[in-house]
Amino acid sequence: MLYFSDTYRKAAYRGRRGPRPKGLMVRLTVHDLMTRRGITAYALSRGAGLSYPSAYRISRRGSFGRLHADTLDRLCAFFDVQPGDLLEWIPGRGRRPR
Repeated sequence: MLYFSDTYRKAAYRGRRGPRPKGLMVRLTVHDLMTRRGITAYALSRGAGLSYPSAYRISRRGSFGRLHADTLDRLCAFFDVQPGDLLEWIPGRGRRPR
């Protein structure tokens, strides 16, 4: 699983036409699930089979750069939820209506 910094995002959008996205429109709700269930980042890493740094980033940040299908599958199996329960769409951020 890879996470990209703002510096990388700025560099990646330099050559493209049109406006750069202002913010991400989808966020992970893993932190909310962990808080409700009393789960730590360490328990998430052990239970979901993720490295501790990856589990920590997922648990502390609502935004993400890339999320692999394997990681999403591991999170769904660990929390026993559907993928829609782990993701939240925030309308109006990052895109302008055409």
